[in-house]
Amino acid sequence: MELQKIKFLQNATDFIDAQGGYSGSIKKYFKKGKNEYFLKIGKFKVRNDLDELLTQAEIPHPKVIESGNYDEENSYIIEETTKGVLLKEKLDEYAPKFIYEYGFIVGEKYRRLRRIFPDRPVNEETYNNIVKRVNLTLDELSINLEKYQKLLSASQIKFFDYIKGFLSTNHNLIKNSVMVYGHTDIKPSNFLLNGNEIWVIDFEHTDYKELSLSLIWCYARSDFKDEKNLAFARGYLDGLFNFSIPQGFLKCCNYTYLLNICETLNKSFRKENFEKIDNIIKYIQKKYLIKGKICLSKYLSGIKLLKNIPELKGFDITLVKGSYSPDNLTFKCTDGEHKYFLKLMKKNKKRHFEHCQNCYAVLENLKIPISPVRFYGRFKSLDTFYFVYDYIEFEEMDKHATLSFDEGNKLGKIVAKELIKLKAYKSNEFRTLDKNDLQTTLQDDVEFIYNNLEEKTLISFKKQEILNFINRLIKSFDKEPIALIHGDVKFGNILYNGKKIVFVDNESLMYSYDIMNFYYNILSGFRSSKVSLCQGFLNGYLKYMNKGKIPLRIQGQVKLLVLARFLRDVKGVINKTCSNKHIPLLNELCEQYIKNDEEITWLK
Repeated sequence: MELQKIKFLQNATDFIDAQGGYSGSIKKYFKKGKNEYFLKIGKFKVRNDLDELLTQAEIPHPKVIESGNYDEENSYIIEETTKGVLLKEKLDEYAPKFIYEYGFIVGEKYRRLRRIFPDRPVNEETYNNIVKRVNLTLDELSINLEKYQKLLSASQIKFFDYIKGFLSTNHNLIKNSVMVYGHTDIKPSNFLLNGNEIWVIDFEHTDYKELSLSLIWCYARSDFKDEKNLAFARGYLDGLFNFSIPQGFLKCCNYTYLLNICETLNKSFRKENFEKIDNIIKYIQKKYLIKGKICLSKYLSGIKLLKNIPELKGFDITLVKGSYSPDNLTFKCTDGEHKYFLKLMKKNKKRHFEHCQNCYAVLENLKIPISPVRFYGRFKSLDTFYFVYDYIEFEEMDKHATLSFDEGNKLGKIVAKELIKLKAYKSNEFRTLDKNDLQTTLQDDVEFIYNNLEEKTLISFKKQEILNFINRLIKSFDKEPIALIHGDVKFGNILYNGKKIVFVDNESLMYSYDIMNFYYNILSGFRSSKVSLCQGFLNGYLKYMNKGKIPLRIQGQVKLLVLARFLRDVKGVINKTCSNKHIPLLNELCEQYIKNDEEITWLK
C-alpha cells in the first residue's frame, strides 16, 4: 500500500512498524513535527464521530486525528500516540483481584454507551454468521480427526465427540444472547495502563456485536491464562450490566467458549502439535467440565445484587478503586437521592458474619465515629454477605494533611484519642491473637518461602538466620498488654474533613497488642513521599496510647512487623498474588533494622 495517498502523512518521518493488532493491517508509528502518531490501515469502517462519542461517554482513548477510506477495501485511522503499558503485559505482575478491578472500570465506562445505544436481541444476520463459522470449524475438525485418528487416545476422541455434539445441536443458545454496542474485542491486550487510568485501544470497530464473541479472546484465550483473563471478563460484565448479567448470555458463553476451543485445536492440528492438543483437553476436562457438561458460565456470573438486596433496586453501582478481591469489594451506590457504600465480604470462617455485626455494635456503643450501617444480610446459597452504610462526604485522612512529621503526629493523636476507648472494653465475642500465634504464623511463612524459592532467590538471609530474628524480636511483646484493637489502622480506613474523623472497614476488631493495628500497613511508614507523615502518625498514635512516651519495646515490635511484611510479600510473589516491587526496599530495611540491628531513630 502507498502511504502517500493520505495527505496527513506528507512531511511525516520516522515510520516504525507497530507490533500486534489485527492481522493483515498496516500498523505504524510515525512523527510529524514534534508530535508522534499511530496509523492503522485495514478492513474496517470508522464512524466519523467516534472520537466525540468516546469522549462523551468519558472513555479514555488516544485522540483520533483523522480517518477515512484508503481504497475500495480498506480504511485508515490516525491517532495520537499514548504512553503506557498494555494490561496484558501486567497479568503476571497483578493478582486477579486487581485484574477484576480494571475489568470493572472498563465495564462501567462502556455502560455509558449502552445508555446511548440500547442493547438489541441477536439478529438473523449475526445468528447465521455464527452458525456458518461453527459449521466450518466442525468440518475442519472432522477432517483432522479422520486424518490423525490413529494418533489420538480414546479419551481425546470422546472429548472431540462431546464438542461436535454440543456445537452442532445448541445453535439456539446464540439467540438467547444479547447484542451490545461497544468495543468488539474485549481483552487485556486492548487496554493500556496510562498512569492512574486505563485507556482503550483498537477501538475503531466500535459497533453492535454479540457480546460473548466480543469477549471470546478474554475468557477463552488460546494460551489459557484463564484465571487472570476470567477475572477481567467478570469485572467487565459486572461493570457493564450493573450486576444484572443476562442469564441467556451466560449460557451462550458456554457455546462460544467451546467454539474457540475447537478453533484453537484445529490450529494445533495444522501444526501437528499433539502435545498442546493433549494439554488443552486435560485443562478443559479438569476446570470446565462438571458431570460431562461445560460450565464456563459458573466462572463469569457475578452476585445478582439488584435481586438479592431489594433496598438497592434501581441504584447505580460503581466500584470504589482499591477494593480487595472479586468477592470482597466496596461499591458506591446512588439513586439520585441516596448515597451508600456497599461492602461485599466472602468468608469461609464460621460466625464471621456475626463477628462483623459485633464489631459495628461495639464501635457504636463506645461512640467511636463510624459510618452508620443501614442494612446488612447474607446472600442465599453463598458464603458472601454484605453491609450497606451511609456514604460519608469526607476524604481519606492523608488528603487533608501536609507531608510533615509534625502533621502526622497531630493526626496520630486524633485517631488514638478515639481508639483508646476500646482499651476498657471486655467481651468474649472477639478472638485473641497473642505472640505465640504471631510467632507460629511467621515461622510457617519462613518454611513455605524456603520450600518454594526454587532457583529464584528473593532474599539474602539464611533460613535459620530469619528464624533466630523472629525468636529474638518476639520477646519484645512480653511486657505488652493485650486489649481490644481496631485491627487495621491506616489512612485509607480513616475519613476526615479537617475537624472530624470517621472510621471505615471496621470488621477487624480483636484482642491483641496495639501495634498489631499496623500489621498490614507498616510499610507505608518507610516509602514514597509520605514517609515523614506516616512516621509522625505512628509516633503521635503510640505516644498517646502510652501516656506520652514510646516504650523501648516498641522498637522490637516495629522491626518484627517490617520482617512480617517482608515475609508476606515474598510469599505473595511466590504465589503470584502480588508484585515484587516492594522486595528491594523491604530487603534493605531488614538489612538495616534487623541484620545490623540499627535503632529506628524516628520512633521518638
